[in-house]
Amino acid sequence: HGSLVYYSCVLDPGDKIVDCPPTFTMYEFDAAVNGALVIKVPRKPDFSLNVEQIAEVVKQEKPKCIFLTSPNNPDGSIIDDDVLLKILDLPILVILDEAYIEFSAIESRMSWVKKHENLIVLRTFSKRAGILLIFFFPYFTQLNLRPFPSHSNFILCEVTSGKDAKKLKEDLAQMGVMIRHYDKKELKGYVRVTVGKPEQTNVLMKCLKKLS
Repeated sequence: HGSLVYYSCVLDPGDKIVDCPPTFTMYEFDAAVNGALVIKVPRKPDFSLNVEQIAEVVKQEKPKCIFLTSPNNPDGSIIDDDVLLKILDLPILVILDEAYIEFSAIESRMSWVKKHENLIVLRTFSKRAGILLIFFFPYFTQLNLRPFPSHSNFILCEVTSGKDAKKLKEDLAQMGVMIRHYDKKELKGYVRVTVGKPEQTNVLMKCLKKLS
C-alpha cells in the first residue's frame, strides 16, 4: 500500500502522524511498523472531519503528516474542497488517499499537487470494478438499515431494527452472503455492504428481506 511506502521513506522513529478514525486501518498499522506515534482525531458522528481539533493537534503536537481518505473507508464520505483547503493551510504534510475515487462523481485532487507543496495524492488500480449502490438506498431503509451517503463501491449502514449487527452478519453468512461487521466502539451497530455483480446484489437484497 502507498502509505507503507511513504512511511518507510520519510518517517523516522518517534515522528508523529495524525489519523482520523474511523478510517482505513492500515494507516495506523503502517505507522507503528515504522516506529511513528499515531495521534487520533476522531471524526464527528456524521463521519465528517473535525477540522478545529485537527488544527489544535497540529499546533500542540507538531506532527509530520496527516492521512486522509476521500472517499473515506468505511463510510464512503468525501472531503469537501473548503475542508481540504483549511487542512492544507496548516503546517503539515497532507497525504490524500483516493483509492475509491473511481466510484465517485467528484474529480480527483491530483491537479491540486501543483498548487499545494504539502499535498500528496495516492491512487490505486485495485478498486476499479462494480457499480454504485445508491440505487438500493430505498430498499435498505425498508429492510431496517440506515445507509450513509457513499461516493464509493460500498455503503455503511446502521442496523436500526434492534438486531445485533454481528448477528446480522452471521445470519447472512449462513445464507452464503458476506458483509462486514466492525467491533470498534465508534462503529458498533454498523455493517458495510460492498457492491458485487448485479446478481450477487439481488441475492443480498432477498436475504435481507427474509431476515427483516
